[in-house]
Amino acid sequence: MTPDDAIQRLDAACIKDCDGRFFFGCKGAVVILRLHGVHEPIEFPARDKLAFRIDRKSLKIERRDTGEVQNVFSWDDIESLTAGEPEMAHGKLFQG
Repeated sequence: MTPDDAIQRLDAACIKDCDGRFFFGCKGAVVILRLHGVHEPIEFPARDKLAFRIDRKSLKIERRDTGEVQNVFSWDDIESLTAGEPEMAHGKLFQG
């Protein structure tokens, strides 16, 4: 996964603010992050009110209201990133 790949996926499913952070415009959306060597994906649902900041080294997960960094993931650790609104609650398929 590269920063450019992540930007494409988040750009299609999120809104970008003036600080360059991506966030959800709908309540049902989710970002699913898969890390190399980790069986279970990490899910970031819209209800958590997070923002996603991308730079050349990492993906940063921030609180949308304060900008406080919650998690940082190196691109070398990220296998894949999916963003969107699932077709069903807790579903694996996204609307497209």
